[in-house]
Amino acid sequence: MDGIVVLDLTQALSGPICTCVLADYGAKVIKVEAPNKADMTRAKNYDVTLPIDPDTGGDNFYAINRNKYGICVDNRSEKGKKILRDLASKVDVLVSNYRPGVTKKIGIDYETLREINPRLICCEISAFREKDRVNDPAFDVVVQAASGILASTGYPDAPPAKVGASITDISAGINAVQGILLALLERDKTGRGQLVTVKMQDAAMFLMAQYVTPCVADPTFDLKRSGMCHVEATPSNGYETSDGYLLTTPATDGLFAKFCDALEIPEIAKDERFCSGAARYKNRIALHILTKIYLNSIIKQYCGRKEYRNLYRFCMSRCIVSACAAPVSAHCEAATRGSVHGARCRTCTIKTSEKRGKDGKQKRRI
Repeated sequence: MDGIVVLDLTQALSGPICTCVLADYGAKVIKVEAPNKADMTRAKNYDVTLPIDPDTGGDNFYAINRNKYGICVDNRSEKGKKILRDLASKVDVLVSNYRPGVTKKIGIDYETLREINPRLICCEISAFREKDRVNDPAFDVVVQAASGILASTGYPDAPPAKVGASITDISAGINAVQGILLALLERDKTGRGQLVTVKMQDAAMFLMAQYVTPCVADPTFDLKRSGMCHVEATPSNGYETSDGYLLTTPATDGLFAKFCDALEIPEIAKDERFCSGAARYKNRIALHILTKIYLNSIIKQYCGRKEYRNLYRFCMSRCIVSACAAPVSAHCEAATRGSVHGARCRTCTIKTSEKRGKDGKQKRRI
């Protein structure tokens, strides 16, 4: 995205995630914060015992605001509003996540800015699509509650649970990236910018699509919470072992056969009670009991060996298991194996074979 300039008027998570991705892929992002009212995440660390660096802010902030330029502008003053309009006249993209109507109030809405920059793409992220809530602000967990995500998360005999990651914020941010890229492609054809709107609620409902679609045919359909179990696949569950939890999901007949081979019980895959997905689901209670018994047996047998030391090594070494099973890892354990560079989580999750700038030189991978 070399050569694309983005004016970032966002805070919290949904907007900064969007502009962080754009910055990671090469766009020049100018983040605007108000004097005496910085981005709320500057003052937050997930580990509340850690001190907050007054220059960089807390880990919440720099995790999603890296690679950006920063300026301070008072958008309530006439001088500040003029500065923002002047900047908007020169950039390619403006991203905001104010409540609906705020951009118009301070004179930086799309209808106003298109008059001074017809090529400008404005992206506005807000919370709700519902008419009676369209002007309401909301944090991620509120949208999780409103979209049914909380109600479908957790165990049947426990209250609804929040998904650990702020998935409605993140999903809205990634949807905003997609909308901006589509608008840039369209601008290449027409020479004109446009308004891109993203609702966190819409992004959340997209994540729930496979679960809410049955409601179209049956409005009384009730999705039961299933803990670590997959709604359909069996034996899909988190099994407690002597070395931690192991999540299994051998969702096809072929994977189930390999799973049974890995547990050294190949005859189970041929048993008429478990030889098909429908049969396994019908006899899922018996299958869960068998799986737990044989998992613990095989793990005890192999994890005592030096080369298998823990569940992760066990799964990776016995690759037929790793296709449908993985240890339930703590976030700090996953970070040592996942897409993490130092203390910063990468948002460059897409790798392309060619990354060249205007000078024709290959760009360094982030």
